[in-house]
Amino acid sequence: MMKTRIFDARMLMAQRQKKLSFYIQSLGEEAIGTAQAQALLPGDMCFPTYRQQSLLMARDVSLVDLICQLMSNSRDPLKGRQLPVMYSVRKAGFFSISGNLATQFTQAVGWAMASAIKNDTKIAS
Repeated sequence: MMKTRIFDARMLMAQRQKKLSFYIQSLGEEAIGTAQAQALLPGDMCFPTYRQQSLLMARDVSLVDLICQLMSNSRDPLKGRQLPVMYSVRKAGFFSISGNLATQFTQAVGWAMASAIKNDTKIAS
């Protein structure tokens, strides 16, 4: 949670210095993503909303990759195909954040149904 708080502070400062186009802090919500990551197993899929950087950090996603996406530079893992703060990290089980609210509900239900059809025990959160 502290890592998220520090990351947020530095990225907000970079945004105010015009090094980032925009940044959405998770101030006060760090525990939500951290606890979610601790409760889930590898292979479980997260369908997050904004302010879920802590979930990525708790799942050991590289801060360099997150920063490169925020800066939309040549090392951006998504190659500029997504808005800077709308992370998507397949290897961390982090479904792409959508700009539209509540789209994750139907996507999570579909993923959970596919998981049930395969008879596995993975969770969609």
